[in-house]
Amino acid sequence: MNPSFNLIDKPWIPCLISSKANQIVELSLQEIFKEAHKIDDIAANSPMESVALYRFLLAILHRSINGPATVEAWAALWNAETLALPEIEAYLSDQYDRFDLFSEDYPFCQGVDERVKPKSVISLKHGFGMLPSDWFDHQIVTLDVELAPAEAARALLSVLSFGFGGLSGIPRKSHKDAPCAKGVNFIVEGSNLKQTLLLNLDEYIPPKFRTNPDRPFWELEAPFISERTGSRGMIDYLVFPSRQIKLYLNPEKLESGEMIVDQYQIGLGHRLGDEERNPLKHYYESKASGLLELSFDEDKQLWRNSSSFLELSPEKGKPPAIFTWLHTLTENKVLDKEFVITCKALGIAKNQGRADFYRIERIPLPLFILGSQEKLNVLRDGINHAERAGWVIDRNLAISSMHLHLNEPEKFTWGKKQIKHADAEKDLNKLKSTEAVVLDWIKYTGVERYYWSSLDIPFIEFMERLGQATEEELQTVLNWWKGQVRTAAEDAFRQVLNYTNRSPRSFKAYAKGSNPLNGYLNKHFPIANQENSTL
Repeated sequence: MNPSFNLIDKPWIPCLISSKANQIVELSLQEIFKEAHKIDDIAANSPMESVALYRFLLAILHRSINGPATVEAWAALWNAETLALPEIEAYLSDQYDRFDLFSEDYPFCQGVDERVKPKSVISLKHGFGMLPSDWFDHQIVTLDVELAPAEAARALLSVLSFGFGGLSGIPRKSHKDAPCAKGVNFIVEGSNLKQTLLLNLDEYIPPKFRTNPDRPFWELEAPFISERTGSRGMIDYLVFPSRQIKLYLNPEKLESGEMIVDQYQIGLGHRLGDEERNPLKHYYESKASGLLELSFDEDKQLWRNSSSFLELSPEKGKPPAIFTWLHTLTENKVLDKEFVITCKALGIAKNQGRADFYRIERIPLPLFILGSQEKLNVLRDGINHAERAGWVIDRNLAISSMHLHLNEPEKFTWGKKQIKHADAEKDLNKLKSTEAVVLDWIKYTGVERYYWSSLDIPFIEFMERLGQATEEELQTVLNWWKGQVRTAAEDAFRQVLNYTNRSPRSFKAYAKGSNPLNGYLNKHFPIANQENSTL
């Protein structure tokens, strides 16, 4: 008897269900679509896995209903108690044999590239299709790694979405980055999985009169028979076969009735077109490189870029497609503009073929902000005020550090991360070493990190107030936010005293930095103008 693990009726996607005491339960595709209105969310093991599963479920939903092609069609889905179950169940039934992970004829989302040899599933497990760093290569590759079918299926989809470009093991051939390998992927959250899927279900009109229709590659008879460049439409893009992967069960364990994946092949897949853009991402204009994906910065919260990626009609760049569609739904009164949803940002910070870190951030998104230039301007002004205050904090930290570490600090000035001597000091090596001491001390105090992290929660309230405010109340909201920035700046700079020896010199160094900071705050964040009334 051939081994079988069909994703339609076997549990494999972890889901959070609050009605079951917040348990995480693995469900089959059939169960997920049927119970989506009762499921809180997907509870994947990593941001990569989450994005891959959302994309996969959206592809099935689009394909099942061949849409939604209109606002009215989307509204009917939104107002129904459940997802479009008759259409979804009919599609899954029709494609049942294509969802078997170990089918002899059509193993789900797989293909065999005879030019590469099977290898350990260690790199499949980590979701990149290759080991993410030298540390992994040296420390883990010797360990035996095994995956249960459910975990292998999730890892397979993760690599198709997030596989890194690099050497393929085939002469003169290399992998290209998969669609989600770089940049931030935006997913809009609803109060349950049904809402989440629909809120990310963009308008879709199936292309007509095409030789190669837009279909997921599991429907194709021979998806890798010839190389191709470019996707055939949104559905193809969501599950794009960027790699040719084949899973292998451990034969010895299979004899005893246990299905364990311990090896896989990863060959060349298809390549996206140079002009194709991921609809889950925000792109900005770079003079040197054209459109680039917004990426995570290890030292910068994503909300500091929110005025950019929420701009629906930028002069240059391209916002996430779903934001534009949500604005269309609010303009057509399908969704209430006062509806506040949460936007999840997920992805990897990738640097020269290796993963530095991965992250999930959540940002409140009042639908009233989308398409409102007045509110976007206030949001942009508020973030700019916070950024300028952060810059002033950094500069005055350097002044405090100079007075703490230099014997004659009055003879020196600080600008652009450099120390300058009033008398054109020629001992450049000494100046450079002193600069390093100043910068190390600034980093050691953690003042900048303290400042920005203390604004995380106030920013959520800022967005909520901004969404609720009338045009006449916008200045009041901005003043409230400026008050939060001032408080955060003052509290953060006081941390300096925790990193000195409390000597007279230390207090003098603190005063030399805090006095100009307070002067800046008094000028640009006057207490008299702060209005804290609840809107």
